[in-house]
Amino acid sequence: MSIATIDNQQVHYESIGQGESIIFLHGWIGSWRYWWPTMRAFSKRGRLYAFDFWGFGDSSKEPDKYFFGTYVEQLSHLIEHLGISYPVTLVGHALGAAVALRYAYLWPSRVRRLTLISPPIDGTVINQDLAEMETMEFTERYLFKFLSVKELQYEVQKSDPFAVSSLANQLLGYDFKTDIDKFDGSILVINGDRDQVIDQPLEETSSALRKNRNHHHVTLAACDHFPMLEQPSRFNRLLLDFLRLDHIRKAKPQSFKHRVSQKLPPSSR
Repeated sequence: MSIATIDNQQVHYESIGQGESIIFLHGWIGSWRYWWPTMRAFSKRGRLYAFDFWGFGDSSKEPDKYFFGTYVEQLSHLIEHLGISYPVTLVGHALGAAVALRYAYLWPSRVRRLTLISPPIDGTVINQDLAEMETMEFTERYLFKFLSVKELQYEVQKSDPFAVSSLANQLLGYDFKTDIDKFDGSILVINGDRDQVIDQPLEETSSALRKNRNHHHVTLAACDHFPMLEQPSRFNRLLLDFLRLDHIRKAKPQSFKHRVSQKLPPSSR
């Protein structure tokens, strides 16, 4: 376990590998730990980092830090503290996707590319119960099949329910279309078609992305809120192909989507 002190609070983080800087950002349910299988799979692809937002995992539980803007600052300060080289690739899930988008909006030159899993592009698509129910109650109702997954089993219980509800409430009114429009780098959006946490309509996601840019969207069939855990082979294949396309600016978004999503190997689960 590695600990950094940021703004007089503890931030738990982990890192492995060498090469290009890739930072994984977790969502409302869980912690850095559910990224660990993906990080191991990509350990030869770059220098990988994952950390716990305040209120989650093994980072400090300080309610004064439970603000969306503060989480964006937490990411920025941790990058500076660890001396992570720019530009970075950000891989964000749900809440983490929102943080990644806002970071890229504020500092576009520091970000090489974005992979956004279940992003709340329009905050109104966030399940209202996430802001109103206790974290375990919400998980048992909507994500019960993941309670036996070791990467989530104990981490969910470490989350401060106030952090979950507070951040959900704050983002219910956000619209990230401007953040997407301003970012000139490559974007890959991955959704599960059975996601009950972020119910983002396909047409809204497509309308937010730009066909004349390197924006790509893939929806995984029969997949819920955690594609990296539920369909790891497919998820890793998508992410790997996205990272490999160093000349993605010369590729058409539709050809990328067809080549990746239509020829996926069977899920390992």
